[in-house]
Amino acid sequence: MLKRSARIVLSGALLLPLLLWAGVARGAESDPYWQITLSYDEAGWRVVKAAEIPEMAKEVRTPGLAGAPGTIDCDLEWLDADRKVLHTAPVEIPLGQRVVPQDAEPCIPMIPETGVAVIRVPGPAFKTLPAALRMRQAAPARGKSVPAAIKLAASVGVDSMPIEELVPATTKTAGPQSATKVRDTGDDANRFVMVVLGDGYTAQNLSDGDFAVHTSNLLDAFAAASPWDVYFNVTNVYRVDVESNDQGADNEDGENGTQRDTYFNTAFWTSSIERLLYADGTGQMRAFDAADDLVGPGVWDYVFLIVNSTKYGGGGGSIPVASVNEFASEVSIHEFGHTFPGLADEYDSPYPGYPAGDSERNVDFDSDFDNIKWNKWIDESTPLPTPDTFTYEGVVGAFEGARYLTSGIFRPERNCAMRSLGQQFCRICKEAHIDDIMSLVNLVDTASPTPGTVTVTEEGLELRVSALNLPNIRFEWFIDNVGVPDQTADTLRVYPASTKESGEKAVHSIRVFVTHGSDDVRDVIFFRERVWQTDVPVFVVAGGEGEGEGEGEGEGEGEGEGEGEGEG
Repeated sequence: MLKRSARIVLSGALLLPLLLWAGVARGAESDPYWQITLSYDEAGWRVVKAAEIPEMAKEVRTPGLAGAPGTIDCDLEWLDADRKVLHTAPVEIPLGQRVVPQDAEPCIPMIPETGVAVIRVPGPAFKTLPAALRMRQAAPARGKSVPAAIKLAASVGVDSMPIEELVPATTKTAGPQSATKVRDTGDDANRFVMVVLGDGYTAQNLSDGDFAVHTSNLLDAFAAASPWDVYFNVTNVYRVDVESNDQGADNEDGENGTQRDTYFNTAFWTSSIERLLYADGTGQMRAFDAADDLVGPGVWDYVFLIVNSTKYGGGGGSIPVASVNEFASEVSIHEFGHTFPGLADEYDSPYPGYPAGDSERNVDFDSDFDNIKWNKWIDESTPLPTPDTFTYEGVVGAFEGARYLTSGIFRPERNCAMRSLGQQFCRICKEAHIDDIMSLVNLVDTASPTPGTVTVTEEGLELRVSALNLPNIRFEWFIDNVGVPDQTADTLRVYPASTKESGEKAVHSIRVFVTHGSDDVRDVIFFRERVWQTDVPVFVVAGGEGEGEGEGEGEGEGEGEGEGEGEG
């Protein structure tokens, strides 16, 4: 599917924009996407599984890439059984975990010596039967735990790695049979999809409904946190009940403490940090496998793991992990702020050795208006830098102290969920979430008839689009690039204005422009368009009286999508 973006000038009625190419998402005529599961240890890298992803309306993304503590850039080669190259693609491999915050202690990023990574990349058609992969490091390792990333990058070999399991694309029609879809807002192929797994729940715990309650608590917290309170309307959630022999997690009573027999092998004191509660490599692999088997490779966007322990702990990364401590839901939302939109911590407690930088959207070395990232949110009367006093509570400015430094770096507001538990996200962090959600899903769910060439008879033809269930949705219709007045519904009935004359080759277009705006996003309108073509001019009956006819010729693709920025 082709992605398009536009800059829109808003003055009264929305004007039809000039569409510009902006990138490529998964589509019927593009290369198929694959989900590759990699594992690594002291012996090197393995390609555990390569699964073809079914065609979907939403964008295909590598989970956890935006907020990964470290990444390795590689050129990936797909090889056949004779080690001939079938396809090549650049890829970023996300690495590492992030320790949850506690009091004045920071979210420590780290990369363990063993682990699992899931990547989603273009590849060859399944019928070519790829047999192996070869990865070549394309750039220096990057991230917050650079030494560990460099060590791992050095182990990315030039020798081919056999694909241990090859899985063709499958399209589920009835949904998973062994999971409970606890939130259903529409087709998974065009929704943000979360899979919630549990560890340390015995058969009795599951029978008593403990995991169901803990999952509901997590979802309730998300639904109450802006902007998720609105964008949970485009989120589907699966709960997967997993039985463990023991309740809890390893090391609840201290480092090298009591060991529990749990399915995902979660443990406190991971990497000798008490509050780092995470699954080992085997557990991570089992979590990804469960999501693949019950929801589908590439269909799920993120896997959450809830651990049945009241001890404070958890971790961020490709799999966010949390206990059921009273602060667990708030911690999960904070950690997902790292994992999904890639936000920085905004607290200024020191973390010696943390690499300097301000690449994240919610921190900036600059405090002058012309250069600060979020200046579109700053009122001209707000002083920069902004005094950290109650007078400026809730005001967007440039507050000094963030990303583990007390000076020289600035955050947008005094308080935010990325700075303190118990706070809502600031406006810049809300905007980052919304931007990433809306660039993932497609604003238009369905269009009927299928966009492309259509036939308009004397009885007329009804065109219909179905948009996501979001506020501030607007529909505008155009015939041959001329706006149709007073037509703002999701349907439009057109009639032929004349009969095509012999030899006429004109192509006439009918276009709908679907937009969504939010008060939490400044100067940006998200949009999608759908286009139909007919070989005769058409008109619309307005209010049962009169008729209007479009003029000129229309051309275009059957579908378009993207986001636009508005001024006005």
